[in-house]
Amino acid sequence: MTEYLDNLLEGKKVEWETGTMFILDEFNGAAYLEYNKMDGMLYISVDLMMNFMTWFSRNVGETKDFIQNWFENKFKVEVNDSLSSFF
Repeated sequence: MTEYLDNLLEGKKVEWETGTMFILDEFNGAAYLEYNKMDGMLYISVDLMMNFMTWFSRNVGETKDFIQNWFENKFKVEVNDSLSSFF
């Protein structure tokens, strides 16, 4: 599952803008993940959530937790679990 998320980054653009990190699809500009450094909120795209749950047979809670943990380790940031949501 970690490998899937790492590979997902390979074709994506990671940019910081005014304290917010965006992980974007360079082809269509769609955001997969958005992280606000000020409050630690992580937004996870519904498409990413649905694909992950389908491919790895995980429920919403397991998927959200896994993606949050991966994101924290990958980017060395702290995600505020109570503020994280989907878009």
